[in-house]
Amino acid sequence: MPSISRLNQQRRVPAVFSTLGWQAALAALCGCALSLPAHAALSDTLHPFLGVTYTTDNNLFRVPDGVEPGPEGRSDTLRQTMFGVSLDRPIGRQRIEANVKLSKVHFNKYDELDYSGEDADATFRWRLGDNLNGSVGGRYSQTLSSFNDFHSVQRNLRVQRNGFADLNWHVYPRWQVRTRYWQDEFRYDLASQKYLDRTERNAELGFDYLSPTGSTIGLVARRQRGDYPDGVRGFFANEDFTQNAYRLKVLWLASAQSKLEAEVGHTARRHEASNSRDASGTNGRLTATWSPRVTLNFIGAAWREFSAYEGGLTPYSLNRGASLRGSWSPLDRVRFDAQLQNVHRDFSEPKLGTVILPSFGDSSRTASLGVNYAFRDNIGVGASFNRESRSIDRRYGTSYRSNGGSVYVNLQF
Repeated sequence: MPSISRLNQQRRVPAVFSTLGWQAALAALCGCALSLPAHAALSDTLHPFLGVTYTTDNNLFRVPDGVEPGPEGRSDTLRQTMFGVSLDRPIGRQRIEANVKLSKVHFNKYDELDYSGEDADATFRWRLGDNLNGSVGGRYSQTLSSFNDFHSVQRNLRVQRNGFADLNWHVYPRWQVRTRYWQDEFRYDLASQKYLDRTERNAELGFDYLSPTGSTIGLVARRQRGDYPDGVRGFFANEDFTQNAYRLKVLWLASAQSKLEAEVGHTARRHEASNSRDASGTNGRLTATWSPRVTLNFIGAAWREFSAYEGGLTPYSLNRGASLRGSWSPLDRVRFDAQLQNVHRDFSEPKLGTVILPSFGDSSRTASLGVNYAFRDNIGVGASFNRESRSIDRRYGTSYRSNGGSVYVNLQF
């Protein structure tokens, strides 16, 4: 049978405190701890937690049927142990929220993929008077990059840094002006995937009419600027882009049990180096929530959006998808979760250097089912099963099928 060669990857020790997200989260934790009065209990503000998860996957590297990625085979089992602290601290009319989590992930067979996960986020929510409010914050995340689009057996850590600030101003009792700025930075550990390093800067401005029932309707203008600083010379062209969107935004509270959220409008994407990949059209997302009972909840969504593609040949895709999620709690301490999702991606004007290839697409289907049980208010256990499949022209990508499952136990102090 065909085989993908297994390459050795040098272990790297990440710098834990070298990012804005970590600094923001730790500053929020320390600052809030110092502001606590002497009589405040630890459980009022700080909530340490820990957990262990065991996961199995019968196609870890997302390779086609009949392909073996190495002598250890297609499947593997991994163990994730994690520890963290969450914070939720009101200070007058303001509030600080933060989370810090460290994890160690060990693979049973492909142990060269072992890594240390890092997650931190912090948000400061502020309010001035009755008409002005907003938030500012940041997030940092380090995890193993997905094998869905880049089928390498080498370890590739993906680091994402995020910072944001937003402001809402009630200019009149029924009218609101809002603005938001956020930046996402993505960096990849593996040299062969450095061309995916990018920074996305986003800014938006909008206004809403606030109805007496709580529903809203408004307009929003959004600009996104994408910079790819580390393209592979002579292979991938400059993929820097600017994307402008103008959308109608609606929140309709149809009843106490149901609501509808919609954001639909025109989006245009323009590239700096070449206009052959420019695209425009109607983009948007529709989300419906229905809770016929307190213990039963459904969320359905449909979307048509441009999205970054973390494979090769092209930097983005036009995604059309739909999903349905449901949760059911037959008992106070038992909850069942289920999800179905179908996504089709169109890749226009793919390139290999300066050679333009025919357009292509792929389709992915995922399904999951899980059960969660709370022994006490601070101890939870659960199990889940998931199934995923993808179909694509083999000239441009890899079709695959995978099945997996996991069990976990979490403890919060």
